[in-house]
Amino acid sequence: MDEYPVVLAGELTMTHTPQIASTLEPLWDSFAQPGPVHLDLRDVTFVRPSAITLLTTSVIRLLQEGFSVRVSRPESEKVDGYLNRIDFYDLAGMDVDYPWRRHSANGRFREVVQVQSEDEGEEVVGEVMAILNRNVEGVAGVYDAVHHAFLEVVSNVFHHAQSPTQAVICAQSYSWCVELAVVDSGRGIPASLGQNPELAGRFGSAAEAIELAVQPRVTGRPEHNTGEGLFFSLEFVKANGGSACVYSQDGALWVRGRQATAQTVPFWPGTWASLCFRSDCPVDTTAIFNQYAPPENDFDWLF
Repeated sequence: MDEYPVVLAGELTMTHTPQIASTLEPLWDSFAQPGPVHLDLRDVTFVRPSAITLLTTSVIRLLQEGFSVRVSRPESEKVDGYLNRIDFYDLAGMDVDYPWRRHSANGRFREVVQVQSEDEGEEVVGEVMAILNRNVEGVAGVYDAVHHAFLEVVSNVFHHAQSPTQAVICAQSYSWCVELAVVDSGRGIPASLGQNPELAGRFGSAAEAIELAVQPRVTGRPEHNTGEGLFFSLEFVKANGGSACVYSQDGALWVRGRQATAQTVPFWPGTWASLCFRSDCPVDTTAIFNQYAPPENDFDWLF
């Protein structure tokens, strides 16, 4: 059987995820027969957590379903070394030595990791928060609020997604921002919201389901989640002037500053959320929570 080519080139960032999903889309067809896949990264020149988590989840899912995956490593030594250090090759099942001293990632980045449980997710979220705390102005004063919101985003994977790959998380600080991403390959936001009969008829497309899911107190399983994680995470990004994307099945919601745009995109079998916080813009979370004040005493977890 001939190899199925997945050829990627240039920069792989948040804005390039639809192209990545498009190259992978035929492999998620229910009639696709497991066979050899060639992930060709030779011409990749730059890669960020958004793409790393998507590629990692794809390789794990393909291996689970009986495909074989051959990876051609980037010709760029810098990109190849970064994928090595960030543990992409390990999770892709590749035996690749790391020839340099392995310096601590604390406060700088969180290697890509496949999170297997809520408890492990809480630990990883704590490490991601340490990166935000160190690199984004104003986070220290609102640590609990941001921590709670992102933890709920991760917990959604275990309460809603039914993902065979669990959650895959990665984070990286840059001089201008901190980017973090969490991906699963579960049933997606539309199916998750469909569990809640109160939401029946409130969305048609996947893009509409995402727009609904990022509203306050919207959840498929109110007995498990408050429905605040995605909403407040995106509100923090908007107030910070950053960028974000929530991508599920064939819908996506892109946030750039205060602007949010929903669109139809190539299919992804699950949900991918990426948040990018500017380093130089503090977030006034108190104002955000006051604007969307919940019932009395619901702020107890914050203050």
